[in-house]
Amino acid sequence: MPSRSRRAHPPGMRSQRGASAVEFILTFPAILLCIYLLVVYSLVFLVQQTITFAAAEGSRAAIISSSTPRDQLASRRINDIMGALPTSIRDKIQTPSIQTNLTPASCGNTQLTTNDGFACVRVTINYPFASNPAIILLPGMEKLVPAMLSASASALYEN
Repeated sequence: MPSRSRRAHPPGMRSQRGASAVEFILTFPAILLCIYLLVVYSLVFLVQQTITFAAAEGSRAAIISSSTPRDQLASRRINDIMGALPTSIRDKIQTPSIQTNLTPASCGNTQLTTNDGFACVRVTINYPFASNPAIILLPGMEKLVPAMLSASASALYEN
């Protein structure tokens, strides 16, 4: 039985054996970094959207006429929405600021006054993302992510 012989390469050409492994080793870190960045920025957008929605819903909940104080109504609604976030993130978000009985002008409405029977509620939520990241950041990443994620919403109501 004839033995298999190696295929001869033309003069000046080298074997391409192992080239795929070398290419994989060179490209894999870049691909992994891209996936990591995608996850980090997705998390930033998730948290920003959640606190924005929570602030808006908190201000809406506070204007419902009820025997319950407005700040408690807002706080309950904010906590309900924040429940969607993982505990590791939720614990790092600062306590929401809920201001009630503000003048309409302090909420940006210059045409109505407290004499017209209107008041305003403002809800502000802050999350210092750079100092308390929700995910482990690679060295130097703190310069690429926002230092503070913040959301504010206000609503007018009749006194």
